[in-house]
Amino acid sequence: MSESRPAHVPVIVRAPASLKPGSKWRLWKTRSVPLPTLRGWLVLGGLMVVVVLIGLRLAYPFFAVNHRVDAPVLVVEGWGVDYMMELAAAEATNGGYQRVFVTGGPMERTSAAPRIKSWADMGGELLKERGVPAHLITAVPSTERYQNRTFSAAWALREYCRTNDIPLTRLNLVSLGMHTRRSRLSFQRALGPEVEIGTIAVDSREFDPKRWWRFSEGVKSVISESIGLPYAWLSVDYGN
Repeated sequence: MSESRPAHVPVIVRAPASLKPGSKWRLWKTRSVPLPTLRGWLVLGGLMVVVVLIGLRLAYPFFAVNHRVDAPVLVVEGWGVDYMMELAAAEATNGGYQRVFVTGGPMERTSAAPRIKSWADMGGELLKERGVPAHLITAVPSTERYQNRTFSAAWALREYCRTNDIPLTRLNLVSLGMHTRRSRLSFQRALGPEVEIGTIAVDSREFDPKRWWRFSEGVKSVISESIGLPYAWLSVDYGN
């Protein structure tokens, strides 16, 4: 029969040398980690709620930045929707501008009018239909590009003005909603810091700008610009 150990006799397990205090070969060490109390968790949760609410309120006006400057030149992104072009036409007509440039790359679809080959051409025609004098409008098409298309449009404007000896020191840029801040960044990179750029953001009608988080298009726009703006700021592929 095997000899059984009395129940009252303790079993002693010796720790490996690597776990013994003071051993130079030990692989583990004990640390104390401070954790919030229940009150602390409540305070942290409250702060997070406040930050989220502030972010919800400030996201749209941050991306859809409105800041007009006193400028003789108006630049309109020609890919804009009809109601954006309506507001751009009103701005061009009533703003006392000497020139109106319309930018944009090649159209991905075939236009009914053979002379319209780019979004710049299309935007120019839409402005004319809405009462902007033809002699003020200049369409400046850009080349086809699969990334940094806004920068490509801005670069085409820069080259056009340099080629035709047109001074460009101050301008107002019309863009759609939350794309406006990224457009301003791209135009500033292309035209240089010596050009003062104001912005006119046309609010999107696909969602309520004050409650954008309640609409799928609003959420998509915020996510898109939250990714696109840092990419545009960090990107080195600007072609210059």
